[in-house]
Amino acid sequence: MKVYKQFMLLISFTSFLIVSCSGEKGRPCQTTQDCGEGFVCIARICVRAHEIFCTSDADCPEGFQCVQDYCIENESADTVPPFTFLDVYPPPATSSSSATFEFSSNEEGSRFECRFNGGDWSPCFNPYEITGLQEGTYTFEVRAVDAYGNADTTPAVYTWIVDWTPPDTEIQSGPSVLTSSADASFTFSSSETDVAFLCSLDQAPWTNCDMNHVFTGLSEGLHLILVKAMDAAGNYDSSPTSYTWQVDLTPPETSLDSFPPSITNSRDAQFTFSSPETTATFECNIDGTGWRGCTSPKSYSSLSDGQHTFQVRAVDRAGNRDPTPSSYSWVVDATGPETQILTAYPSGSTYTTNATFTFSSPETNVTFECRLNGGAWEPCTSPVTYDYLTIGQKIFEVRAIDSIGNPDPTPATYSWEITGHWVDVSAGHFFTCAV
Repeated sequence: MKVYKQFMLLISFTSFLIVSCSGEKGRPCQTTQDCGEGFVCIARICVRAHEIFCTSDADCPEGFQCVQDYCIENESADTVPPFTFLDVYPPPATSSSSATFEFSSNEEGSRFECRFNGGDWSPCFNPYEITGLQEGTYTFEVRAVDAYGNADTTPAVYTWIVDWTPPDTEIQSGPSVLTSSADASFTFSSSETDVAFLCSLDQAPWTNCDMNHVFTGLSEGLHLILVKAMDAAGNYDSSPTSYTWQVDLTPPETSLDSFPPSITNSRDAQFTFSSPETTATFECNIDGTGWRGCTSPKSYSSLSDGQHTFQVRAVDRAGNRDPTPSSYSWVVDATGPETQILTAYPSGSTYTTNATFTFSSPETNVTFECRLNGGAWEPCTSPVTYDYLTIGQKIFEVRAIDSIGNPDPTPATYSWEITGHWVDVSAGHFFTCAV
């Protein structure tokens, strides 16, 4: 119950006089004039009073107690303690060396007692200010005490930290110093927990950023990030951490400088290539088997017959790859054509000293070479005729040669024997000589 002192009666007599006016007890009031005779207005309620001025309970008769200078009946006394509310207080962590508290109670007219860091309770005024604080942890308590002397048994308690030490900031991870990505991911850390981070990209104003922060859509060129941590007390890192990197979004060009003929009978192939970016590396791909690192010149061997395709692309230091690789296709034809002897004259054993052969190949655009009895290969066309042959065993060979110079590895062969021939021994007379 809230208690207000409304007025003081100075009584000159010492006899006890109790006035009965039971209808007035508990009646709401603003002043004692609102109450009947024998009652006074205490905490806006009419309570029965003994007409004795008092300074303590010892001044009152039995059954009465001293409240606001009046002896009132014990049954009118309030034994319920008030509640205390903490309305204004500093942040949980602060860099301020002072703290201001404001508090209230559910019972009007209550007074307050405060204590600091577990000290003694002492009367305090609202608001209550503490100054001259150093770094450390502090606890403030306040309790309301009502007009009947009832003190809040559950004081309002508040603990906070005074912190003047700024946190340190570190960049744990970020993009490569040279990158082909327009996005940059960073991870930040601090020497303190429960911190926030602020970032400045390329000298822009400071903005809030996360511990894991991604910048997107960056332009080509150099970039600078500054980051600083801010602790719960509001202390900033006075020496922000910085990181510089370069974004390169331009891919290199690739030149194919030398390569095999478009049609070749060689199963080996060599390529040379280059890029205007002298620090570029290269990747090669043969017949779609996949890109692999390579250097110039690049050679291949034991290639199969047929068409082949070679691709090469430059890769710059930032990781940009030429989106239009240099490409070259060629045909390997290392297989000779087939050769067929169509007709042969003469056959078997003969006295005839001349011979004629016709031949062909299933492959078009071929030429032929012929030889007799293992002699040198000589160009020939079908038909081919040999005259004035000598007596003996004869072997004719012919081979087709395709347009890129592949000879038939198994020439067509024909054998026959000249056993003799006619000889003119006198004018107009011939005879046969057998061998």
